[in-house]
Amino acid sequence: MRSSGITFAWTKATEGTGGGQTYFTGNEANARAAGVLIGAYHYARYDLHTGTNGAIAEANYFWSVAKDYITGSGAYLMPMLDVEASPAGYTPAALGQWINQWCNTISNNAYATGLRIKQLSTLALATPTISTVASRSGFPG
Repeated sequence: MRSSGITFAWTKATEGTGGGQTYFTGNEANARAAGVLIGAYHYARYDLHTGTNGAIAEANYFWSVAKDYITGSGAYLMPMLDVEASPAGYTPAALGQWINQWCNTISNNAYATGLRIKQLSTLALATPTISTVASRSGFPG
């Protein structure tokens, strides 16, 4: 992969509260072996797991699957949240609260292991998406 010019990638780790990806661990291992910087992402199912309690449940599930990869090597791309399910039933403010709660839960879980994660927000096609930046003491961020 790296010889083809690919230097980084994200791989889907989880979806909702139980949709683990069968290729996640293999993608992680293969990317590292190829010298490609890798990160994990979560496919948000706020349409199924509503409110901030749903966000907490999804974040905790993602962290349980991805934490060893995120904290294990010292060189890891920031965790990402994929927000593309239908926002039906959510106001922009309520969806923003769900996203912020997910990110805060990930940040708090990471902090408990000695990893600092700062939220970065971006807008793409008027749909709010949140990414996070991970850093350890001594790294920028």
